[in-house]
Amino acid sequence: MVKHDRKYKFNWNNHPITAEALADLKNRIGYMNSKGVLQTALILDGLQILDQEAWNVCQKNVLRLLHRYRGRDMALFLDLFDKDVLDGDGMPYMHLRKAPEEFFERITALLPMHINFMDNA
Repeated sequence: MVKHDRKYKFNWNNHPITAEALADLKNRIGYMNSKGVLQTALILDGLQILDQEAWNVCQKNVLRLLHRYRGRDMALFLDLFDKDVLDGDGMPYMHLRKAPEEFFERITALLPMHINFMDNA
């Protein structure tokens, strides 16, 4: 769905099937492995989901599995959780806070240990 809507013209937050899938995702994310949680963050960002609870559950599970991620994944999380979701006028939604400051502090504290193993790929 994300690949077909590159210009973000469709609002996936109001779609009934997407809402059902998101509710199911919030229940299942606690059972996912590290790759599944990473994919969840990519999906939430790609579909520009505005559900605060979905972002909170995702960031809690990222921290739960933080020991399983490489430096490149951590850098991707920093980008995904810091990026603003823009409305139709190009302004960020002010009510959406994807992650608290502690989330970024924990990742940035671990990131220097992974610098030597990161490559340009």
